[in-house]
Amino acid sequence: LMLLLLGLVIAWLVRNIGFLTPEIHVGFAGFVAALSVLWAIYFYVEWWNDDFIISTKRVIHIERIIFGGIHREETPLTQVMNVVVSTDNFFTRVFGYSDVVIKTAGLGNIVFDGINEGDKIKEMVFQAVQDAKQRVAAGDISAIRRSLADQIGWDGEPLEAKPLEVVDNISPIRMMKLPAVIRYYIPHVKETTPAGITWRKHYLVWLQKVWLPMLVGWGVLYLAVAAWFGWMPFLRPGANTAMSFAGALLFIFLWYTYQHDDWHKDTYRITATQIIHQDSTAFRLRGEQIQETTFDNVQNINYNIPDFTSRLLRLGDVIIKTATVGEPFVFEKVYFPRSVQQDIFQYWVAFKENKRQKNRAEEEERFTTWLGEYHRLTHDGG
Repeated sequence: LMLLLLGLVIAWLVRNIGFLTPEIHVGFAGFVAALSVLWAIYFYVEWWNDDFIISTKRVIHIERIIFGGIHREETPLTQVMNVVVSTDNFFTRVFGYSDVVIKTAGLGNIVFDGINEGDKIKEMVFQAVQDAKQRVAAGDISAIRRSLADQIGWDGEPLEAKPLEVVDNISPIRMMKLPAVIRYYIPHVKETTPAGITWRKHYLVWLQKVWLPMLVGWGVLYLAVAAWFGWMPFLRPGANTAMSFAGALLFIFLWYTYQHDDWHKDTYRITATQIIHQDSTAFRLRGEQIQETTFDNVQNINYNIPDFTSRLLRLGDVIIKTATVGEPFVFEKVYFPRSVQQDIFQYWVAFKENKRQKNRAEEEERFTTWLGEYHRLTHDGG
């Protein structure tokens, strides 16, 4: 609306000054009106296609950017620490919208921005968090009751099991199956399998390694074709010259493969229990170093995007602080560090939940065994 009004004012001023004919004035006004409508449609779709989700297990913010992909932020409800409603200025208070900032343990903030009824959303998040914690507690108690009933030979009414709240399994991304050789030469910065996730450094790092052999290769390929057909700079076709250039292409391809493998072998990987950094040279000709840690040692996960250019390229570092002495675990120059941080965090939460359930099961077995023996002693004594 602002663009439309501004355009019409400018068109009216220009017409009255006398620089434009009435026909051009009408065309200019129509152009401004059409541009305003298209811009309004664009911003409406940008507003309409974003989602703020509160489920029984997590809060999710999905930001769909036209021509720019999807940005997804989420956290389990059990990791929510606080919820703050922010109204920054006069307009937010007049029009009744605000930002709902969901503060989490270890993942930073998830923001439901520009949302109506912020206080109501805040209460919904708190209620969902409370319900999730109650389900976890109820699941623990239910499991203890079932274990104790088995120990004492309970023959009363069956004890219904209440489901325990667990972190969702992380499903691997389905990818089109290609031959291994072809997959190797495609520069994937992220690969997801049932065993875990593997990341490589940003596409820009790959391009810095392979741009020269690629450029030389395309140049030699053109010379080979030009020599075969007699194109510039050759005066006439020459099969022998073309074959010489074709032979040179083999060496350039080996050069490219060496540079590509130097990038391909440098990986960051997570499994259900471990974080692994494999820093390897091309084909391991100059050795490799492998750094490992377990999720037991992880204390915090952050990411850093150093400058504006890196933000545009979605390039940054993910810093994993551990309890061990020494430098933090760093995933350097990865693509979309925010997404990498979230993936690692989800695995970390799943690891802690599995560990909690395992510890709970061991405690259940120990205490219910004691109570079962006590029950049998008192029963036999009676």
